[in-house]
Amino acid sequence: MRGGNIKAFRTVALAGAPGAGKTTVFEEITGCFVCEKRRELLKGYYYYKYCEYEIIRLPDTYSEEDAAHDFDCVVYVLNAEKTQNELLGALRCSRSAKRFILLLNFCDRAKKRKIPLNVKLLSALLRAPVIKATANSGKGINSLLEAVRKSFKN
Repeated sequence: MRGGNIKAFRTVALAGAPGAGKTTVFEEITGCFVCEKRRELLKGYYYYKYCEYEIIRLPDTYSEEDAAHDFDCVVYVLNAEKTQNELLGALRCSRSAKRFILLLNFCDRAKKRKIPLNVKLLSALLRAPVIKATANSGKGINSLLEAVRKSFKN
């Protein structure tokens, strides 16, 4: 049931390479536990600052170009340890998406392995916000939710 202040929902897709942590991000945002279903499309809902969002975790077989056209906003989840290998998919998706956000997942592991992450350069290259997330902190997810909200205001 919708209250008077809640606006119509917007669709947000979680795209990315296999093993990037899309299911984990989906679980953290929606609060739902998901069994191992990598090949299935998952749908959930969340509310953030009086707006309702439908979040869809795309299967690994879904192409980046389809994700860019079918949804209002695309959050591309990228494993920070494999940034160089997976950056091409994020670049392709960012060029054709209406709204695009890059979530660098597992940044704590990349820091331990001394993998350099230049967030400002990535943001300028993709022309989109880049959010860093770690495994044991909700700070990255909160920043992601705020970035999605701001992308709809522009």
